[in-house]
Amino acid sequence: MPLSIVTHPNPILNTPSKNIAADVVVQKDMQTFITDLTEAMYKFDGVGLAAPQVGKNIRMFVVDSDALKHTKILKGTVNKDKPFVAINPQWTLLSKKTNWDLEGCLSIPNVYGKVKRFSAIILDCLDKDGNTVSLQAKGMSARVIQHETDHVDGVLFIEKAKNLREITH
Repeated sequence: MPLSIVTHPNPILNTPSKNIAADVVVQKDMQTFITDLTEAMYKFDGVGLAAPQVGKNIRMFVVDSDALKHTKILKGTVNKDKPFVAINPQWTLLSKKTNWDLEGCLSIPNVYGKVKRFSAIILDCLDKDGNTVSLQAKGMSARVIQHETDHVDGVLFIEKAKNLREITH
């Protein structure tokens, strides 16, 4: 079923999401949702897309394989040529080094701003099959993971950004 993007100021975007049990991840309806979320990410030209952005209050996001370029697999199996699904994501610092970069969001169309993010993190989560995965991410990969994890935590980039501006195409 095609999904549509929920836009700010919808309250689900600021509501922390619920964890998903590993045995629920493998159920047919959840697998269908993962497929739909991935298709929606591409349909709307996103690099990543979190479940709350399509109205589902669960801790899940998908990122394009390009967002995995600067990652190292620490635990589990990840096909870096396919979109990656992160379920119950939690990240920890690998380095206190930060950088500022321009971000936008499908849920806040045409608005961009500079956001300070950590340069290197470790992501722990379940994959689409309910298996534990751990990735070391740097650079843009770390930025995308932090942005999408913020979504499932109920935080929008505009709450962290400076120099917000609207850019219409």
